Amino acid sequence: MTDEITEADLRARWPAAFNDARRPLKLGIHRDMGIFGRSDAIRRWTAHPVYLRAVIAGGQRIDLDGNPAGEIAEVSKAYSWEKLLMVRDEIVRARMRRERPWDHPGCPDLPKRGAAQREYLHRKFPSGLSLADESAEMKLRMPKLSGPRWGEYGVTWQEKGGARVSRPVHFVREKDPDA
Repeated sequence: MTDEITEADLRARWPAAFNDARRPLKLGIHRDMGIFGRSDAIRRWTAHPVYLRAVIAGGQRIDLDGNPAGEIAEVSKAYSWEKLLMVRDEIVRARMRRERPWDHPGCPDLPKRGAAQREYLHRKFPSGLSLADESAEMKLRMPKLSGPRWGEYGVTWQEKGGARVSRPVHFVREKDPDA
């Protein structure tokens, strides 16, 4: 199998793993699929907000047949939470660009109004999701992730203008004090 696989191919070949439920996949599942390089379809699948929310919720990962293939680690939940923040930020940035298309060159053929204009602007300033998925995601709140998990992985905080941003921005493993 080549790296040129699409989401439709994933759904057709492995319907138990790639369906609308978007359950968390087994780590290293690309090797089971015969994909040994980067795959945009798998990257998009695992960066979808529904998938990220499923990882944050916890539970079991699944293999290609839909069978349980291990638990979701706490660090995976924390990473998915941060990735979901980035996806939501990208949606907001794309929507802001769509609200003021005249600020960006290259929109001479902008339709006047309506669905044609929305679809044109979505193609011109994509967020990586469909308009329906964008709307559905932005109606939801960010899931809660309890505090003690963060300290466990040594989360650092970003400083902006002297004030702390109220979200973690990256993870740093703390060194073992006994070592």
